[in-house]
Amino acid sequence: MTTTMDSQTLDHISRGNVSAVSSFLSQLGTKKRSAASILSTVIDNTTALHAAVCAPRGSSVELVSMLLSAGAPADTREPCESRTALHIALARGELRAAALLLEGGGSLEAKDKQGLTPVDLVSALLSKGMWEAGGGACFAWGVGSNYQLGQTSVGLTKRRPTRVEELPAAVRYVSTSKMHTLAVGKDGKLWSSGFGVGGRLGHGTEEPLAVFKEIPFRVRVGLVACGENHSVAVSEKGEAFSWGSNKCGQLGHGVGSEEKQLTPKRIAELKGVIVTAVTAALEHTVLVEQGGGAYGCGSNQRGQLGLTIVDAYCVSPRRIQHMNTRHVTTASASALYTAVAARDSPAALYLLGHGGKPAPYRVSLPAPSTDAIIHRFSSKAASPASIMAIQATAKRVWVVLASGTLYVVELPPSGGTPRPLIPRCSVRRRIVRVSAPDTGERAVVVSDLGQPYELLWDQEAAKAPLQDPGSKGGFEKGGFEKGVFDTPPSKEHGSSSPSPSPSPSPLLARSLNSPYSSSPPAASSPSFAPPAPSPSPSPSPAPLAN
Repeated sequence: MTTTMDSQTLDHISRGNVSAVSSFLSQLGTKKRSAASILSTVIDNTTALHAAVCAPRGSSVELVSMLLSAGAPADTREPCESRTALHIALARGELRAAALLLEGGGSLEAKDKQGLTPVDLVSALLSKGMWEAGGGACFAWGVGSNYQLGQTSVGLTKRRPTRVEELPAAVRYVSTSKMHTLAVGKDGKLWSSGFGVGGRLGHGTEEPLAVFKEIPFRVRVGLVACGENHSVAVSEKGEAFSWGSNKCGQLGHGVGSEEKQLTPKRIAELKGVIVTAVTAALEHTVLVEQGGGAYGCGSNQRGQLGLTIVDAYCVSPRRIQHMNTRHVTTASASALYTAVAARDSPAALYLLGHGGKPAPYRVSLPAPSTDAIIHRFSSKAASPASIMAIQATAKRVWVVLASGTLYVVELPPSGGTPRPLIPRCSVRRRIVRVSAPDTGERAVVVSDLGQPYELLWDQEAAKAPLQDPGSKGGFEKGGFEKGVFDTPPSKEHGSSSPSPSPSPSPLLARSLNSPYSSSPPAASSPSFAPPAPSPSPSPSPAPLAN
């Protein structure tokens, strides 16, 4: 009589019925080869080991031990997501079961269909929980001469992260620009501060606000984006609202709309569209819908909306036809172009308006080589649909993959071929967020543990010739630590030669030892924090000209 795995046995495992499982295993005998085949049977998209790690906590460890001893292969995958039992054990926090699986031959390098290893998966789940659990205290630093930092009682310019006391204790989303800042509380309430000309603050006046003030809103807000002169908010249900300057039609309120809107107004033409991502720049706005489509409004003079008619203004949201065949996941707008991430394989970035052309310019993000991994928690290859966050600036695009890998795409000033780079620096954790001002040489990245790092582009190192970096050395140049860059080959750009030797890194990084290093700060939009301080900040509190 041949013993086989059936749904009843799998149910015993799932329920933690140790005696029934023990009885079943005793019937398998001592032939581990045949037992391994039986215990690898997939029923209802799961196997015996997968069911064991999901069993009640009092019995899961014992069941895993019994199954491994009977010959169950530790690296068996379930067909849906191609995850091993080790993936599931770590994701559920079953550390003792995970230890048994590792002893039984489970691999930390096994990747699921998304390209995530067991450690990547648990790290991604932890970061998601951290960012979505309700937010945290908001900190700000940099130049605040337009009151965009709030808290003016302690000075306009902050060289170190300082808590914004007037905001709620739990802030879950922040967006900043040169002229103002928007913050969303855990309760969905929206706050603003900054220079108010044009109505960008949303309070019905054009007066500046030196401290954050709540904007009266009839819905709970989920996302916000700050253009330089206008603001956009998306409700938790995906409804889009905009206000501020409308000189180029960037509010999307259609023909005949006012040149400025002092309070939030629903974008009528997007009724019925569920917006999941939004970005705003100097004169245009791009919104991403749940189904993967993208809409743009405002200036299209350089093709930054991806619309065929260049040198035109679009006063109503228009679907970006060039991206119809792609599933857009997120976007980030700079003054003269828009960076768009799509669910491609391999992960790809599209630039709308690059070189003044509306047609999307595809930038491939090649997989990093083994020695180009920036930290021990990143995958060794980019995976499909893996772009997690992007930040477009005037000179470069910062890209974060779901694996935690950071790319920097350098944009030639003449509109030439963009150059994707993979930095290696002192950030030893998965990177989950990135933010940078449109101009300047600084950026901030946040790790999966909520630790922020400030990145500085070193112009001198960027000019250095290629050479072997040797040892990384210690901190230098005011507390920034040098890393190295690898330039991966890109078949799309006609390169078939191996990667050049690493050069001294143009990227310098330092940890910001702020009070929130042990808990995550609020998740951010394209701007996590106001721009970093300039070398010579203005001593005058007078707002900058519009």
